[in-house]
Amino acid sequence: MAVRAIASLELYAIIALMTLIMVVTTEDDIPVGEVLMDDRPVILRGYDGILHCRFRGEPLAVYWEKGPDLASATKLVSWHPPTGGIRVQSYGIGKYNLTEDFSLVIHDVEDNDAGRYICIVSDFRGYELSNHTVATVKVPPQEPFPTIDQCPSGSTGSRANSCTLTTDIGDDTTELTCQALGAPRDIVSLSWTLRGRTISHQEPYRYANPDGETEDLKFTIDATPSYDPYVCSAILPATIRGNATASVIVKPAPITTTTEFVVTTNATDPFVGDPGNRSLGKGMV
Repeated sequence: MAVRAIASLELYAIIALMTLIMVVTTEDDIPVGEVLMDDRPVILRGYDGILHCRFRGEPLAVYWEKGPDLASATKLVSWHPPTGGIRVQSYGIGKYNLTEDFSLVIHDVEDNDAGRYICIVSDFRGYELSNHTVATVKVPPQEPFPTIDQCPSGSTGSRANSCTLTTDIGDDTTELTCQALGAPRDIVSLSWTLRGRTISHQEPYRYANPDGETEDLKFTIDATPSYDPYVCSAILPATIRGNATASVIVKPAPITTTTEFVVTTNATDPFVGDPGNRSLGKGMV
């Protein structure tokens, strides 16, 4: 179908928050005296993973630990209100960071970062609350991801330009296939959007790889010409990288027209002399 191309990868952040009890949209939805955490989060090897800890009100202290229980857990990072204010600023010490909302960032995730994480909060009433979640480490999809199959190989990598395609003459649409290769099974998903609206709600096709742990994902649509980009997003699990995207602009086929040309020739009368005589003039060879 489409033949001309140059492609791109953009990044923008979106992380879904899930809880064991409910989906929380605002702090006011969190019951007093409870700490809510991600339900079975997946963090990707080699990326910076993020784990959320949510609670009502301003805390007096926040602690993150890792281990089977409070008695034997290893302390990772803690926060106490600074003089003159109680809102934390983002900071990092070594392997672990705290964000402004007290989420834990795990830098450069490795296999041994899997395990049970505990968030301990001294709340605004002075009560000590805690909750835990068990994080799993998975291999990330192969870079670059996602890619658009109709774009040149390698052109959808990081910092590349957006891909531009032109439909073939006589075609109203062109086929676009977004894919992510070597993704952890049942973790990553794909979606197509145009002008911020989802084009199709169908699930991408998933093809299991021989290793039993990863899969290839493909999502194909028929795209009509548009000067707004079609955006394919690879929706990732808990990571500060956010979703990875690749975009493509589909241009209509060039308009062809048929023009008739009338060719005229200026001829010189080969006869010279008296027109009545019409004798041929002399020539030199």
